[in-house]
Amino acid sequence: MQRVDPRSFRPNERPDAWLYWLTERETAQHALRDGLPIEPGETILLSDRPAVLPRLAALAEDPDVSPAGIAVLRLRRIAVEGFLRPGPEPASFLLMAEGE
Repeated sequence: MQRVDPRSFRPNERPDAWLYWLTERETAQHALRDGLPIEPGETILLSDRPAVLPRLAALAEDPDVSPAGIAVLRLRRIAVEGFLRPGPEPASFLLMAEGE
């Protein structure tokens, strides 16, 4: 898992070998140090690269979210492939906790 600069995303991107997780900076710091914070029965919403920029734009318009407080982490798709389910948004996936 690695942190990605949100400014690196551009319109019309193609999917790549990574899935991206938009989360709060504090949660990202904990995840980088301790691993994904996912318990049995929980999910984490991951996105393909083309979906990241629209999600960042939507978060920027949300008055309850500070864009400066958002971090983007990336995970190798192949490392989590067996735990993915289709997500609620286009180009999104739900990472299911082991045992789901």
